Amino acid sequence: MEKTTKQLALVTGASSGVGKEIADILAAKGFDLILAARSEDKLNTLKSELSEKYGVEIKVCPVDLGTENGPLHLYNFCKRSKLTVDLLINNAGCGLFGEAIELGEKAIPMLKLNIESLTLLCSYFGKDMAERKSGSILNIGSIAGNQPTSYFASYAASKSYVLNYSIALRHELGRYKVNVTCVQPGYIRTNFDNACGIKSEKYKKFSHNNGMTPRAVAECAVKSVLAKRSYVRAGFVNKLAAFVTGLIPKNFLAWCMANTVRSMTKDQNNVQDQPKPVDSPKIESKPAEPTPVKEKKTTATKTTAAKTSTAKKATAKKSTSATKTTAATKTSTTAKKSTAGTKSTVAKTTTARKSTTTKTTTKKSTK
Repeated sequence: MEKTTKQLALVTGASSGVGKEIADILAAKGFDLILAARSEDKLNTLKSELSEKYGVEIKVCPVDLGTENGPLHLYNFCKRSKLTVDLLINNAGCGLFGEAIELGEKAIPMLKLNIESLTLLCSYFGKDMAERKSGSILNIGSIAGNQPTSYFASYAASKSYVLNYSIALRHELGRYKVNVTCVQPGYIRTNFDNACGIKSEKYKKFSHNNGMTPRAVAECAVKSVLAKRSYVRAGFVNKLAAFVTGLIPKNFLAWCMANTVRSMTKDQNNVQDQPKPVDSPKIESKPAEPTPVKEKKTTATKTTAAKTSTAKKATAKKSTSATKTTAATKTSTTAKKSTAGTKSTVAKTTTARKSTTTKTTTKKSTK
């Protein structure tokens, strides 16, 4: 490969995949390197390989950029070592698969790495570049950042941030002669699927068959940043997909993506929906304790008997009350009838007496 002027490049996520291939390509071009990743052993192995192969100077910085002080630790490492970074490669990142409501807090470390860490490193090293009026930043995004992607909701959203942040930052730093490039790959033949929790063999097969090699993505990324491109979709298929999805309304596109991913991961969803067998052996291994069961039954029986007795008493009271009420009603009715009869008799007697008196008076008058 054609070599460039001696410069220093910092590559994050350099221990494997695209980051490792980017480091190899830059070393072949004559860049000295700072390699950053979590695994110190893998970094030292890569350092030995590239130093021997290309004769470049390489420093390693083991760091977890997903932690709160990770980005600052890496920046201070460069400052203490008096290393001036000409090219920053923000490649470190991770994914997460699953229903957003089920993942919950599991998404936070991913968001810290994909968004917070990238933003801080751009800020720390971008400020130094602006003061020198030279330098370049390459942020690795994803084609998933172009549309809402169900079951990768947080990951896709984080990569959407990377794209839009990179373009905005490019126009802020442009006046300081600092370049910012974002490269968006699609499926890559790495350990990404396993790392983000995908178990569906159907999905993994689809991803592998349609994926680019890490080397191909790395070559596109390095070429783009050295050409000072704004943003690039890696691979012809991804360019075409990005163009087509850009013409589709987002709600309909999201519906299509949700159904597609659900269909491809159906075997994984079925496994997740099955009841967990963890508690069954524990329940079966414990012998039944008859005494508490009997006591519970006795208590239940007593409670039932008490309730039945109470119900009977209440019924008896209601019956007695009803009887008394009926008797009182009948007595009252009888009394009323008796009184009415008496009054009728008295009235008849009075009338008879008056009639007799009248007859007597009439007789006397006749005489």
